[in-house]
Amino acid sequence: MRPFTIICEHAKLIELEPGQSVSAATKLFWSSEGFAFERPGRYRVDVAVFWSAQGVPVGVQGGIDVFVDYPGSDVDNEAAGLVMHPEVGKWVALGGGAYHLDEACRRLLTLSQTTAPAAASRAAALTRGAGDEAAAPRVLASFANLLPDPGRLAEMGLEPAADASAGTASRRSGTAAPRRAKPAAKAKGRPRRDR
Repeated sequence: MRPFTIICEHAKLIELEPGQSVSAATKLFWSSEGFAFERPGRYRVDVAVFWSAQGVPVGVQGGIDVFVDYPGSDVDNEAAGLVMHPEVGKWVALGGGAYHLDEACRRLLTLSQTTAPAAASRAAALTRGAGDEAAAPRVLASFANLLPDPGRLAEMGLEPAADASAGTASRRSGTAAPRRAKPAAKAKGRPRRDR
């Protein structure tokens, strides 16, 4: 997958002594071609790193099989609907903190707010003997270090997305989204018509 961002300012070359190693990590979620895992199922993730040492090309390669699970509950399904959005993918690729992505901020704020109600619902469900249907969404743990700061979002005037599929509060609440004002008639001597 071609990366959405290429960050190399902090890269440096070092010589490793025998037995030493280096490691790195990344979140495989979004690339310049879209989502890494659009559908549940088995995937093979291969990583290859190539470099040259004194003019000799060398490299290392490895891989792992992963399984992307289906949403196991309504809560998981709604959370998947929140995060499977291009702006959320870009937020992850940028390492979080991309507050210019309004829709990502709304969706991740909504995701972060699923914990308190879910905990209360889970406690109520357990007292009724209904099992663990109202648990917090499993995807929330993956976004733990990527969630936007609620205080900063409040300063920006952003509110949670009430509808995961549309990302707007107006659809679920029944209120119409504000429409753009019609442009005024140009001043070329044509009268403006009121409808």
